[in-house]
Amino acid sequence: SESDADTVDLEGLGYTKFQISCMCAVLFIFDIFINVDHGAIPAAQGNVEELKIPTTTLGHFGSLVFFGVSCGSIFSANIVGKVSWKTILLTSLLGNGIGLFLYSCYSNYYILGFGRAFSGFNQVFLLIYIPLYIDAFADKKSKSMWMSAALLCSPIGTMIGFGITAIMIS
Repeated sequence: SESDADTVDLEGLGYTKFQISCMCAVLFIFDIFINVDHGAIPAAQGNVEELKIPTTTLGHFGSLVFFGVSCGSIFSANIVGKVSWKTILLTSLLGNGIGLFLYSCYSNYYILGFGRAFSGFNQVFLLIYIPLYIDAFADKKSKSMWMSAALLCSPIGTMIGFGITAIMIS
C-alpha cells in the first residue's frame, strides 16, 4: 500500500489522470520544440560562413542560450512557488518566442545576443517545471517512466533541429 505522501488526491485538485497525462505530453512537446534551435544553429554553421560571421561569434550565440538558462535558474525558484503554472508556461513560451524572433529577424550583434539569452532565460521555467510537475502529479508506478521521457526531450529536440536544418540547406 502507498503512503499518503506518495499519492496525490487528483479529484481534490480537480484534475483527472487523463488531464495530467495530456499536460505531461504537452510539456514534453514544448520541451522538444524549445530545443530544436540547439541543433539548428550548429547544423547551419557552414551556410552562415557566406555572411562572414566569425566562428567565435557563432560560438557566442550558441552559448548565450545557456547563459540565459543559467540566469533564469537564479530567479525560477522564487517564481515557480508563487505564480500559477499556467501563467509561468504561457509567459515563458511567449518570452521564448520573442527571443527567437529577435534572433531570426535582426542582424545587429547585440540584438541577436539578447535574443539568444532571452530565449534561454525563458526556457528555464519549462525545463525546471517539468520534473516538478511529474513529481507532484504522476502516480508512483509511472514516475520513473515520465521522468525518463522528460530527459529524452532535449536530445530529441536537438536532433530534430539538426535534421530540419540539414534538409533546408541541402
